[in-house]
Amino acid sequence: MDDNPLIEGEVDVLINKVNSVLESSKSFLRQLALVWNDLGLCEAQRQPRRDEFEKHLMKEHTELLSAMVEEEEKMKQKIIADVDEYKVELDNLCIEMKRTYEMPNEDLPLVTKAKFLKSKVDSLRTEKHERMKRLKRLAEMEIALCEILGEPTTIIPFYKSKELPTEDKLKDFLDIIQTMETRKTANQTTFFAMREKIMALWSVLETEPSNQKQQYILDGDITKYVLCQENMDYLNELHLELEKEYSQLEFKAAALREKVTSLWSRLAIPVEERDEFNQMYPGSHAKTIKALDKELQRLAVLKRQNLQRFIEATRSELEKVWARCYYGEQQKREFVPAFTDDYSDDALSAHESELDKIKGFYEDHKDIFKLIEKREEMWSKMLQFEANASNPSRFENRGGKLLKEEKARKAIEKELPKVEKELESTLLQWEKDWERHFVLNDCRYLDIITEQRQERQKKKVDEKQKRLKTKVETTIAEMMYGSKPATPVKRKLVAVGTSSCMASPINSPLSKKLRKVAPSPLMQSTMQTRPKGIKRRLSKGKKRNSIARRNASRRVLSSKNSIIPEESYITQGFDLTIASTGNYSDFQKGLQRGLSEARTARSSVLQKNASTLSCLTAGTK
Repeated sequence: MDDNPLIEGEVDVLINKVNSVLESSKSFLRQLALVWNDLGLCEAQRQPRRDEFEKHLMKEHTELLSAMVEEEEKMKQKIIADVDEYKVELDNLCIEMKRTYEMPNEDLPLVTKAKFLKSKVDSLRTEKHERMKRLKRLAEMEIALCEILGEPTTIIPFYKSKELPTEDKLKDFLDIIQTMETRKTANQTTFFAMREKIMALWSVLETEPSNQKQQYILDGDITKYVLCQENMDYLNELHLELEKEYSQLEFKAAALREKVTSLWSRLAIPVEERDEFNQMYPGSHAKTIKALDKELQRLAVLKRQNLQRFIEATRSELEKVWARCYYGEQQKREFVPAFTDDYSDDALSAHESELDKIKGFYEDHKDIFKLIEKREEMWSKMLQFEANASNPSRFENRGGKLLKEEKARKAIEKELPKVEKELESTLLQWEKDWERHFVLNDCRYLDIITEQRQERQKKKVDEKQKRLKTKVETTIAEMMYGSKPATPVKRKLVAVGTSSCMASPINSPLSKKLRKVAPSPLMQSTMQTRPKGIKRRLSKGKKRNSIARRNASRRVLSSKNSIIPEESYITQGFDLTIASTGNYSDFQKGLQRGLSEARTARSSVLQKNASTLSCLTAGTK
């Protein structure tokens, strides 16, 4: 036997329990002894009864204890078996779910170990059940989506294999379902949008579905029309095909309508009749095409009946198209039938052919003509701005007009070079492709651009020379007669015989010095005339004396003044006597010396005047 203290202690506890039972049984034993005593049983009679009591007691006690031990042993074995089963199942679940677990301590009681293992197994069983449940739900969703999208399944084969999915696998399956849901929504939106467009085109083209797929599209039943990629491509192809048919129909209707409109104009069909026809047959429907064909045939009959008028109307229309293409007289003359008196069917055909050719040329090169028109418009505005620059009225600036004009001018100066660069590049490429010049008004347009630039530059140079000439003439006049003040200044009249009579409006130190120099007798006579713009207030007596002296001087010097040349320069900066002027070569040398001094001087004012002196020198040569 094991001398385990725990076991021995448990035995003592059980013995105490037996003793407790015996203590509780004493009353029964006392009653039994009392009965035996009342019966008067002797010792010999009591002993067998004691032996029987002991026998039954031992038997019952042994059987009871044996049953208890057996029952507890069975429970022990069952728990041991459960623990083993839990271990096996736990191992399998961990392998299946890609998990690991920590085995309980072997020293743990058997019941505690069984309880621990059972909780682990129950937890993994629940998780496995949830995973399989989610997998089943995803598989059902995939089946529904694959029926709509017509795609093969991905989750179903895995679901049928009964394999337990991992969390990552379930996440991947969920992403697949979400992608399919997005594709389903997009395909449904595209289907119904394309269906509306296709139905509209069917209505315009007056056609109906020609196969079962098209009938499903018309019905709009996506349970029958599977939204697979093949069917979506077919939907796009059908729409493109109908669009092409409609474009052809629209082009045909536009061409017929243009011909009908042209014939209406040439045949002078009343406007009311035209409007009524256009209201009855709008758009590009098949019914409209038929009506336009019929109207064109009717007009063709009228055309043959009015050849001369029709040819003249065609010529008028041809003139408009020529003007739109900037045809010159020489270009127009190349089409001889337009300048003859032939009104035959052949002449009409030639006119119509030429008209179609010129219209086609304009349509094919519409972008170039628009670019030319844009360039010509900007060029005209630029020339207008340059012409306005010399107009004094532009400074009145009513309503911010000058500011707006300046902004527009800067915008054109910035944009025009870009337009010209693009136009020149386009025309050069065109001439290279067609191996001929792009002609407008009988001239190559690139040459026109060059000539316009040269003419503008020449005009600028001419205007600059004109301004320079005017400035030189003004300077010479000021040197001869003095400058005129911008605002008249009132001065006292200086007596005749002083040098202040020819005072300059500018009160410079040089002029003050010259006032101190006594003028020559001849200069005194020439200075009798008061400079223009200077008012003098004189008393009546002084005025009469002044007039008398002036008249006398004029009579005395009238014969002498006739010998003074017109080119004599008399200013306040020189000796003002005729004798001091010297000859022409002396004047020219002095002018050259003043020019060189002005150029080498550090004064900014003299340097600015150097250009004027240079022009004077050039003008005198």
